[in-house]
Amino acid sequence: MLTVSVENFGPIREGTVELRPLTVFVGPNNSGKSYMATLVYSLYRTLIPSLSEEYYSPFLPTRRQRDVLTRLFRDERIAKLRQDKQLQRGLAKWYREQPRRRKDSTASVLSLPEAAQSVLDALVDEYFDDQLIALGQELTRCFGTRVRGLTSSFSRSDSFGIRVNSTKSNWTLEFHIADGKLVGHHTGVAIEDVYADYKPTLLRTLLMSRKIEETPLEMLIDDLLAQTYFYFAQSVSQSIYYLPAARSGILQNHRALASALVQGSSRAGLESLSVRELTGAVRDFISYIMNLNPRRGRPRAVQETASFLEREIIAGKISIQGSTKLKYPEIFYRDDTARYALHRTSSMVSEIAPIILFIRHLTRPNDTLILEEPESHLHPASQVQLALGLARLLNGSVNLLLTTHSDYFLQQLSNLIKLGTVPSDRMGRFGYSDKEVIPVSAVGAYLFKEDGNEPGSVIESLKITAADGIPEDTFVHVAEVLYNEMVNLDRQGVVNE
Repeated sequence: MLTVSVENFGPIREGTVELRPLTVFVGPNNSGKSYMATLVYSLYRTLIPSLSEEYYSPFLPTRRQRDVLTRLFRDERIAKLRQDKQLQRGLAKWYREQPRRRKDSTASVLSLPEAAQSVLDALVDEYFDDQLIALGQELTRCFGTRVRGLTSSFSRSDSFGIRVNSTKSNWTLEFHIADGKLVGHHTGVAIEDVYADYKPTLLRTLLMSRKIEETPLEMLIDDLLAQTYFYFAQSVSQSIYYLPAARSGILQNHRALASALVQGSSRAGLESLSVRELTGAVRDFISYIMNLNPRRGRPRAVQETASFLEREIIAGKISIQGSTKLKYPEIFYRDDTARYALHRTSSMVSEIAPIILFIRHLTRPNDTLILEEPESHLHPASQVQLALGLARLLNGSVNLLLTTHSDYFLQQLSNLIKLGTVPSDRMGRFGYSDKEVIPVSAVGAYLFKEDGNEPGSVIESLKITAADGIPEDTFVHVAEVLYNEMVNLDRQGVVNE
């Protein structure tokens, strides 16, 4: 997982977030929770650029996967690798000298020819150059504004800073705005770290699985390129999905939006399409909805979570019926009495429906779901059940980033953390199972709050313990104010009588 620090970024003056399997953002409106969530989404999509459905194996078992990978690197660098005969001879000699008997044998990159080491160093540098360009494009797309427009209005330097650190792989990326452009550098990266786990013995598997006209040495070069990529990619999840806070309204009107997108694509360049003014994160959400495949299911543990949410919250089932000529699916809600088109259902159903659909048809273990205000439009009792369902998803190895304004929802998450202190044979007394326990070590919670002395919000890490769960100070303060006001009003009424 990653640690992300920002300075003068949108409404956030400064703060650091260490992403965990369950990361929770709390705080008032317009304090920067969505800004930080969208930044995380942009970073993950940059580090794994659109490979979620195409690329799963780190050692390229198919031509298609290799083609996807080579797009990450400039053609000139790959050509230089393959045209340098001296380098190829050195690589061939190095490969022959590596251990081949055990499958877990790893190669020592420090024994590579010096020329090869310098090329690999250059590959790492070039990877970051490409990531810098990609991040600038992704920030512009996801936020719907130029990169320089993300600088806080109160910033004296007219610049923002982003720092991304991987504790797992020990690398750091730093970005900032200079003259209106995104610039950056990397630290903590050495080729002996990048290639520490490289296993050249797997090359023989490649030779047996791919019937293409390519020499073993060229395949070895492909392997080294792949290892460069996966060294950095291993710190993030396999795929990431963003479900925005406005999803109920979007889903209620998805047919009109989908139709506009499809019809507008045929007139690209001829006239403007106002729907394109949506942020990239929202457009991604619509795109996933439009392309849902009702025949594609996910692992059993994930499927069970989707069924749990249907049973316990909406008392019915969400289904998809194919795609029409306009390429969007029909989404329905069915209960014991009838089937209803989604636009005819309550906001509660249309709010929870995309969560169920994404879990059932898209999410796999090691994926990340960003859910903005998942409790929105839900009765407090349903919020409790939603927390239970998300805990089950977490225990199915799905990572979650949540923003919330609900003390009920947060309290239930805290209860599930405290549940870890209860012996498993006693959980049934409280109506829980071990599938719903949230390990305290898996949780990070952050309060976005105004400092008061200076403009903008700061991000405060909340201390989470097995005994107390997640602190609810921000909600407790509001409750105290309301209670004191109620008491004063009651007293005033008594005086007037």
